[in-house]
Amino acid sequence: MRFRKVIDKFSALHLPVFVAGFFTVWGLYLRFASRAQKDLWTDEIWQISIIKQNFSDFIRTLPEKAFCSYLEGDYFLTYPFYRIFGDNKWGLAIPHMITTCLGFYLFYLIARKYFKTVWGYLVAYSVFCFNATLIEHALEIRAWSVMPTLALGIFYFGHLLIDKKFNFTRWKKFWMGAFFVGVIWFHVYGILMVFLCMIYVIGANRNTEGFGEVFKRNILFFAGVLLIALPLWFYSVFIEHLDSGTIPSIRPFEFIPNPLEDMQKFLKVVFGTLLGFKKLYFLYGGLLLSVLLPHQDRLKQLAFFLILVIFPIELILMMDVKTKYWFIQRQFIWVMPLFAILLGWSWESCVVYLGNRFKCRREKV
Repeated sequence: MRFRKVIDKFSALHLPVFVAGFFTVWGLYLRFASRAQKDLWTDEIWQISIIKQNFSDFIRTLPEKAFCSYLEGDYFLTYPFYRIFGDNKWGLAIPHMITTCLGFYLFYLIARKYFKTVWGYLVAYSVFCFNATLIEHALEIRAWSVMPTLALGIFYFGHLLIDKKFNFTRWKKFWMGAFFVGVIWFHVYGILMVFLCMIYVIGANRNTEGFGEVFKRNILFFAGVLLIALPLWFYSVFIEHLDSGTIPSIRPFEFIPNPLEDMQKFLKVVFGTLLGFKKLYFLYGGLLLSVLLPHQDRLKQLAFFLILVIFPIELILMMDVKTKYWFIQRQFIWVMPLFAILLGWSWESCVVYLGNRFKCRREKV
């Protein structure tokens, strides 16, 4: 009996770490192998053609050549590496290698916060590891490579920010604020990441602290971030940028079916992309079951699904239709790691709830 307790304790403490480590190594291998098999493609070559200019010309012409004007953080990220490595795909991908590894680390930190058993780790890491879109774009010389890590960073630091247990020094809060500003400036969807992640995190914490209390405690932080970030964001979005509507070859539903014409195919493509691996499609059953079972985290998981999965995809779709831009899978790539966390959390809740129910029945018998 004592031996079994030791085994159970070891499994509870170390098995999740082993699962996380195993899938991290596998996931990184898949991402590097994918990059090794591909040469630079059209979008990457276009980005390189812009960053190969001298810096003053690069800054001056960026609004004419980029849809997001100065909200093209990856151009600035790869600029110094082009100066060193030229067109070498591995040299240019160094910052993306770093952010991809950081993404796996942040994913582990979030998993450690959300999961109490190995089941959550197994499901979440399976999805995160094998998602085809995450693999394809991981080391690409484009913003899509970095955005999943940025979303995980905002989600993780958002939790720390509203947690009363963490007493940040001024310098730590300064660097956290700089990160939030950097995310908003990195891509036009950055502000969406920050807003939606913070709405969910604050809402999920409402049992311990209300919206008003959180904002009162962090008002200077949020005000500082917005005052610094919004001027450049407004300039890039509303004043000067390349207009996709002027390019007749762009059709919004070239890659994903129009939901008004074929809703079934639209949903199939979107939800297939979110999970990203056909052999794991059965995991959607856990998401449905978690809504039906009366476990304690059901409402939080439903809110997570609506705020951090459904709502951003809907907003991106509406913006693409309005601006006549492609609605394409990579645009919501930053939602995919958060969706993996949700699936792991949902399955764990179902397993724990059903396990406790069966245990209670056996004890009664």
